[in-house]
Amino acid sequence: MTTRSLRCVAPLALLLTAACSGGDGAGDPDELTSGSGSTASATGSGSSQRGEGTFEQTGTEGTGTPSTPSTGGCVSSPANMEIPGNGCDDNGNGETDEAIGACDGAATGGGADAYASTLGLCQKASADAWGLVSASFSRGGGSGVAAGFGKVLKPREGSKLGILQTTGGASGSISTCSVDQPSCGKTANGLDMVELDLELKVPANAKGIAIDYNFFSAEWPMFVGSQYNDGFVIRVTGKKGAGNIAFDAKGSAVDVNNGFFDRCTPGVYLGCRTPNKPPKVSVCAGGASELAGTPFASTDSGYDSPSLATQDPSMSCFGLPQHKSSAGATGWLSSQTPVEPGETIYINIAIWNAADHNLPSLALVDNIRWIAGETTATTTTRPPVIN
Repeated sequence: MTTRSLRCVAPLALLLTAACSGGDGAGDPDELTSGSGSTASATGSGSSQRGEGTFEQTGTEGTGTPSTPSTGGCVSSPANMEIPGNGCDDNGNGETDEAIGACDGAATGGGADAYASTLGLCQKASADAWGLVSASFSRGGGSGVAAGFGKVLKPREGSKLGILQTTGGASGSISTCSVDQPSCGKTANGLDMVELDLELKVPANAKGIAIDYNFFSAEWPMFVGSQYNDGFVIRVTGKKGAGNIAFDAKGSAVDVNNGFFDRCTPGVYLGCRTPNKPPKVSVCAGGASELAGTPFASTDSGYDSPSLATQDPSMSCFGLPQHKSSAGATGWLSSQTPVEPGETIYINIAIWNAADHNLPSLALVDNIRWIAGETTATTTTRPPVIN
């Protein structure tokens, strides 16, 4: 049995200690480079191949910006969400086209309800009104909220964003099948799992839901192509389907092996060096600036503890000579999926370590929002930058 030789990760301000333990596996980098960085859409194909960073362009659908319904008339009801700019008092509160304000200030305490408020879910559902029915953490509790992450990244809405990190104490199997292929049979065996469960009553005038997220991993790029494939899913269950909505162009979950890694150090090897095989190298259109001030930065992590990015070229990689490594992130992504107006949907957001407890991963989550315009497909896009 080969041993994965890694340094223990020191405690960090936002990350709990990741315990050092051995693991098995043989790294073989996939035919993979990081994503192109363009604003594009990925639809799941259900393929078992690992992801790639090439996507089909789609117009403005999927931005999550509420739009005026195509049918005429003005219906006021507490079952509706307000749609700014359509000249209607949609929610029946006596105001017309009031701005949809951020609700981070409603977050109190450290429970799941407060965490949901940080993501933009403040209104509580009732017999007449849409909103949050319930929120809870399951199979682990490695979560937190922050006013930003590092020196560059800011919330997508309001003043706070949510953090999920692989510091939970639970393990188990999780389906990674996309909503387009709900019975594909693909699963991941997760360690240090954290899961957020949300039950939501959909507004009567909403046809879709969108979520923004950003996945970081210290497993990337050294263990690309290996079993140390930490991952992240957003599974939505409703009348329009059930499955993961955060996937790349090959239908693969957002993980170390997919093609979304666009925020990284260019020119570093992907995976362990393999004799007589040309190495793949990272192509990082998004650059490394968004890693600054985070524990995933190669230098200037901004933390008292060392960076999670591996900088020791003498480290063992399955007994092969090792190269200097880095760390990476997908950058902000936004996934949307259709919903049935007025239905109740269930969302499970999960992150996990794969194969061992080394080198943690982390996800930022924010800006859960309803889409009023026609939503016919599940897509993943790069949302506009927020200054």
